[in-house]
Amino acid sequence: SQFLVTILTVPQFANHPAVVDLLANIGNIICTLSRHQNLYNPLIGCAKDAISTECAREVRELTKVENGLHFSTVHAKAEQIEGFQIDDMALQIAGEAPVLWTLLDSLLSARA
Repeated sequence: SQFLVTILTVPQFANHPAVVDLLANIGNIICTLSRHQNLYNPLIGCAKDAISTECAREVRELTKVENGLHFSTVHAKAEQIEGFQIDDMALQIAGEAPVLWTLLDSLLSARA
């Protein structure tokens, strides 16, 4: 384990063939590790942390005033309400928050 930690964290090894190969195949390696009964729960925990962090970051970005997603119903004019396009908003969210969008899609598409 120390070998992996070292080659992945020491900058001088960033372009080493072993590191390049490891990173090129990381998806397959993680999937293989997830099938091991003793590694599934630690990998899920790590994945949950990563997804939670990324979704929170995406929500912070989406809710910035400059992104244009703020809408006050108290001050809304009839033209604004009539011109509201949920499809445009969905496209914006999907483009600017792809991890959150994929998560919401998975949750809303889940079957009991």
